Amino acid sequence: MTEQPKDIMKPTEIAELIGVSYRSLAQTIRRQGVKKYEGGYSLADVQAAKFRAGQKISRAPLAEGDPRLEKVLLENELLQIKIDEANGRLIDAESIAQDWQRVGTAIKNDLLALPQSLAPRVAGKTDLAEIAATIDSAVRDALRHLADKVKENVHEK
Repeated sequence: MTEQPKDIMKPTEIAELIGVSYRSLAQTIRRQGVKKYEGGYSLADVQAAKFRAGQKISRAPLAEGDPRLEKVLLENELLQIKIDEANGRLIDAESIAQDWQRVGTAIKNDLLALPQSLAPRVAGKTDLAEIAATIDSAVRDALRHLADKVKENVHEK
């Protein structure tokens, strides 16, 4: 998917900025085949089309630092964020924080439960290798269980 340019504007805005009538601009856009994006046309594409058509731009093109250009760029950045959000490419930070809080709570609970579940299994054992194997097995089971919880949480999204 091609990324949308940052200088997208409505034709009426472009016409006003470069000092031409809307009708004249619309004809140039149509004749030169300027690509339409969600939200309008790229100011740079329209200016290039006018140049190719041999038409003059009566006002100087917007320059870096021009507040009108800054406004257009910010509006288009906001539009791109909304598009990305609608297409599922952005996730709410609060939602992520809540998910990780649930994961952290699950980790804490599972780890705090280990002594309770291990004590009866190792009580009375004297073989250190057997005790270590029991503890190792319980820790690995807890980690697998936590990994499954994390996968469930990720796949819900």
